[in-house]
Amino acid sequence: MELELSLADSNPALLFGLNEDFISSPRLDNLFSAYFAIKSLADQEENPGSFIDMVVSFDHEEIGSVSH
Repeated sequence: MELELSLADSNPALLFGLNEDFISSPRLDNLFSAYFAIKSLADQEENPGSFIDMVVSFDHEEIGSVSH
């Protein structure tokens, strides 16, 4: 059996700047985005014939600056 544990900062996001037009939020990364994208597909009701719903995730960012 294989498990993976991911920890994340639980502080809420906040707006800042002169007109509060910037967002500051910890851990806005692809891992959480991919999870919620896949979860939304799994939780939706079937609607045959309307669209093809898909999520595409690439594991490219985490290898650092040596990628080309």
